[in-house]
Parts: sequence; structure tokens; C-alpha cells
Amino acid sequence: TATNMYVSGAITATNMYVNGYAVSTSTGGITATFNGGTVTNAISITNSTQSTGTNTGALTVSGGVGVAGNLVVGGITILQQAQEVMVPVNSPGVNPTLNFNQGAVFYVTNMTSNFTATYINVPTSANYVYATTLILAQTATNAYTVANVRVNGTLSTIRYQGGSAPTVTTSRTDIISITLIATGTNAYSVLISGSEYY
Repeated sequence: TATNMYVSGAITATNMYVNGYAVSTSTGGITATFNGGTVTNAISITNSTQSTGTNTGALTVSGGVGVAGNLVVGGITILQQAQEVMVPVNSPGVNPTLNFNQGAVFYVTNMTSNFTATYINVPTSANYVYATTLILAQTATNAYTVANVRVNGTLSTIRYQGGSAPTVTTSRTDIISITLIATGTNAYSVLISGSEYY
């Protein structure tokens, strides 16, 4: 039993208590390196206290949290600020690859023709909706847009807001909003709307 514990080497224990709370090991034990290291086995926190702020809830973290994989939240998500990655796509040609693993907002420059937005690595599970945005920087001489959408290798039928494709104009910035509706396993309906900025 310890109030404070400092570890410089390996620890092997059947039962370990910190501040009076038991730390149970799972089958095969638990391997932990503190102060910036790793935990081998899954950690489960069974406390059900809801969070109403950064200092409340079953788990609170004073610093930042980095998550390399998926993050699934079952309750309400409260954000103080939101920042989203923007992926540059220069000289896209007719079939630019838009990798969902990199982000969902793509800044497209130096277009030479209308193009097929070719999305890869879109999750394939049914009954989810994915929002993605194309920011099209038009030149002073030509304006181009999305002609088709291909998702994970398959061309999709497009439904446009108002029944027609968004208008694009030279020397403007066009925002093309694309909604991918996963109606089945790796099957998507595609909705498109657009806005122009002078």
C-alpha cells in the first residue's frame, strides 16, 4: 500500500494498492511504464461519474490527451474549441485521391479540369454519416468542380441540393459540401451542396 510510488525498474505484483485503491491485473498481467510510457493491457474504469467540465468525471487529465486510433464517445461531446486538419491537394488532375485517413477537409488548387473526387479509406460500416468538404480555389481564367464521386473504389449516384450541381465561377473560392450516407456495408448515398465566396 502506498500514497506515493516512484518506479525506476520493472514491477511484478499480484495485488497493488495506490492511495488505498486496488489496481487489479488482467490475465497475463499488466506491463506499465509511467512518466510517458505505455500500458500493455486494456484499462477499464468502472466509475460512472458523469463529466460536466474539465475537472469532473470518472477520469480527469490535467494535460493533453493524444489518441492514435478511433475515439468512440457514447454521451454528449462538449468542446471549448475545435480544430480540423485541412489536407492540401495541388494539381489534382481528373482523379485526385482523397484519403480519409489524412482528414475530411481538402483544399484543392491549380485545377485543370472537372474531376472525380476519389475517396479512399472511408469507414465501411453501415448506418453512419460522414461529412467532407472540398475548398476549391478557382483561378482567374477557369473554374472547375466535382463531376463524380468515387468512394472506396465505387462510383456513387449524386443527389444535389435543389436538383442541380453547384455553380462555380472564376477568381472565387467555392466550398463543396459532400455528405456520405452509409446505407449498407461499403454502400453510400452522396449528397452535394455548394457555396461561393467572392
